[in-house]
Amino acid sequence: VRTALAAAFPADLGAIEEVWHGQTPPYGPLLAWLEGRAPRPEAPAGFRPLMPVRAPDETALAGLDLSGYRAERQWPGRRVQVVAEAGRHRLYSGSGDDISILFPEIAAAMEGLDGVFDGVLMAAADPDGPPCRPGPPEALERRLGRKTVPRRLLAEVPVFVRLFDMLFDGGEDMRALPLRQRRARLEARIAGRPRFDLSPRLAFEGPDALDALRRQGVSPVLKPVDGPYRPGGPPWLVVGAAPRTVRALLLAARPGGVREAGPSYSVGVLRDGAPAAVGDAPCRLAAGERERLDRWVRKYTTGRYGPVRAVEPALVLEVAFDEVRPAPRRKAGLALERPEITRILWDLPPDAADDLERLTVNRTGQA
Repeated sequence: VRTALAAAFPADLGAIEEVWHGQTPPYGPLLAWLEGRAPRPEAPAGFRPLMPVRAPDETALAGLDLSGYRAERQWPGRRVQVVAEAGRHRLYSGSGDDISILFPEIAAAMEGLDGVFDGVLMAAADPDGPPCRPGPPEALERRLGRKTVPRRLLAEVPVFVRLFDMLFDGGEDMRALPLRQRRARLEARIAGRPRFDLSPRLAFEGPDALDALRRQGVSPVLKPVDGPYRPGGPPWLVVGAAPRTVRALLLAARPGGVREAGPSYSVGVLRDGAPAAVGDAPCRLAAGERERLDRWVRKYTTGRYGPVRAVEPALVLEVAFDEVRPAPRRKAGLALERPEITRILWDLPPDAADDLERLTVNRTGQA
């Protein structure tokens, strides 16, 4: 609706979004303003457009003067806007939906705040803090997509907001100020407040240090230190982490369903010398290599469980992945996030597969 109104009237989409949450059908004051018959309506504790984030191509990244940028980690979770104005406390999703009712503990923690803040909502490993310790990213999904949240779920999945910017301080619009000033004000306002903490700055100097962060599995977000908070201007830049890989054993194959691009393959690493599954990975290799893999699966099938073929754990694969997360229901205790088979190591023996310790090191960020 907001996009349609911006197309139908000579008004900026961002300006419409800023007053949208104060309006109700049939939107008389809003339409009167858009038609030029009335002043802009008030929208206390309304949503403000967020600063966009984009991924640069490698050529643009290579030509970037990094001396004018600061870097922060891209945190797993849901981007949110925290609004505390005129005695109202609101938590908005990145698309501008009011999700305050789903996270009453965040709304309660805004007591005494007066401003508008940008950050990421995350599950907490424990309710203490700040600083807060992030929990499994998938835990947050249990709190979303509901009309109400039972008390039991509030206790089982505590949450917090990791803040990285401040748009308003009281009634002062700070969006035209440079990031360095906005950040200083944010730190002063949030220090020691429960359910909130600050996104730490990543120390880096130049391309080599940035590459080192990416090799550690970090996806840095680059922000110009003197840049304003201008949603219609140049975006913040998120630089993808370098893919991490592990040598894994093929354990089983499952044909693809109607909505899937192809089969998936259960892969595992060695735990005390025995294979332990850590995920199901698609194979995006060339057609000839996939056909050879399918022939191998048929030849070395040891059992069938419906459409799934268990195979002899004798083939080593190179598997790329984004993250390692805890998975208590798996024998390995860990699982790969977004794994994908990138190479089949036909000539390696099964004991060339990596052991579980390598994934444990990846998870703690030491490799």
